[in-house]
Amino acid sequence: NIAPKNKLPETESILGPALNTTQFQFKEMNNATFKQSYFNGIIITSLVSNNKNNDSLWEIRLTSSKYPTARGIKVGQSASDIISMYGQPHKSHEYKDKQNRDCLVYSYNVNGSKRSSIWTLNFILEKASNKILEIEADAWSS
Repeated sequence: NIAPKNKLPETESILGPALNTTQFQFKEMNNATFKQSYFNGIIITSLVSNNKNNDSLWEIRLTSSKYPTARGIKVGQSASDIISMYGQPHKSHEYKDKQNRDCLVYSYNVNGSKRSSIWTLNFILEKASNKILEIEADAWSS
């Protein structure tokens, strides 16, 4: 769980104050409210709870090569680097990002801390360069 709405004291003690914080609603999830906190090279998304002290971590996105995964993979590396460290992805799909780049996503399932949740590690690659643009870890409930 993340700290109270609009504050991330543990995170801020490590990364410094958030550069920006935004909130949005996701209609595909019954208009649930999410908060995104932007740090240098990291975006943290939390599901906002009605109980101000009980927001839940939803996604961590790495946008800088400054932060590697547990197996050493960083933004800027290639698809072959991912496969050498993680094996073949559990699934993959293509899409266009906000900059209209053709992207490929490699997804890997990771056991969550609760039986009802699964963490997915996603590598977003630009198809033209075959390089990682972002790395994200998402929480999904089953």
